[in-house]
Amino acid sequence: MNLIVQKYGGSILNTLDDIEKVGNNIIETLKRGNSVVAVVSALKKETEGLIDYAKSISPNPDPREMDMLISTGEQKTGALLSLYLHGKKIPAISFTGHQIGIITDSEYGNASILKINSEKLQSELNLGKVVIVAGFQGVNLLEEITTLGRGGSDLTAVSIGAALKSDLVEFYKDTGAIFTVNPELTDGKKIKKIDYFTMMELSKGDVSIIAGKAIEAAKKYSVPMIVKGLGKDENTLIVNDDFSFSDERYLAVSVRDDEYQLLVDSDPEAFFRVLGDDISINYLDRISSGDFKKLLLTLSESELEKIRPKLKDQKVPFELSGPFSRIVVVGWGFRTQKRFYSKIMGIIKNSSMDFSDVHFSGFNVSLLIPESDLQELLDIINRENNDQD
Repeated sequence: MNLIVQKYGGSILNTLDDIEKVGNNIIETLKRGNSVVAVVSALKKETEGLIDYAKSISPNPDPREMDMLISTGEQKTGALLSLYLHGKKIPAISFTGHQIGIITDSEYGNASILKINSEKLQSELNLGKVVIVAGFQGVNLLEEITTLGRGGSDLTAVSIGAALKSDLVEFYKDTGAIFTVNPELTDGKKIKKIDYFTMMELSKGDVSIIAGKAIEAAKKYSVPMIVKGLGKDENTLIVNDDFSFSDERYLAVSVRDDEYQLLVDSDPEAFFRVLGDDISINYLDRISSGDFKKLLLTLSESELEKIRPKLKDQKVPFELSGPFSRIVVVGWGFRTQKRFYSKIMGIIKNSSMDFSDVHFSGFNVSLLIPESDLQELLDIINRENNDQD
């Protein structure tokens, strides 16, 4: 009997009706002779609603209490799914991260998993039950509830797969596979097979594919993964192959559309003294010449809202521009970085787009473009993929 870990995220779990669809998919998986651990996210918009409630009561909510609050969304989904399976005469049991021994550090809102005590999970599986786990959460060594940050349910699924040595971790997405371009933006080519490295690079632009920290854990523990859709034949296998073994070549692109640039009139020491360490910056460049010293930061809108009040309070001069689209273009199957760079530089040279903040790293290039130029770039990528030499 194979052990399958299935992860159901917010793109699948939109409404209560989707609980039934997920439950039926689990039943079909059982009929094929598998045992199942299902990791679930909160219903779509549930977490956002809880955050809005908190902010309506407290403008600066306490991080510990926020984790107490937003962890309930996944628990709700897990209990409802278990109840549905009970109604179908399927033995099932739902657990919080605490109950199955997901131990984390104490960074509220973005905790890291330290270990999983898998004995309880395994004992319930041995009894023939479907085990449903609330994703995105655990407890620290003081048994305080913590949440794992953006993409935390993905990390939960991979970590459980590693702890149980599962045969496969299945990620269910509304797209049914991974494509060279987000299908919500434009049509792209379906990717049949992709490696961990390429997936990690893509996640730098759009974590909604699979969170980068989950891919990193999967690579570390060699967890086999596949991206699927409910009722869809299309899927993408995530493997541990090297580029040189690819039998196809394409450019894949992911997009994050909330990037801003901040030009700060400050030296690094003074700047970070103002900010403290509770900040996440995507890119940082130092611009200096003689007495002229400035820092150029690229960061998300949420991080910008943390920084801006501090800079104003300390009267630190700054200039703001954006929003931009952060584009990450990744090459699969190009075999040499020179060939990949040549392809990307040709795109930049022959386009009319206004590029900035360009970073090359291996088979990946990350750049900022105005949101108005996004469609042109996506069209170019699609043409390149359809006209491979």
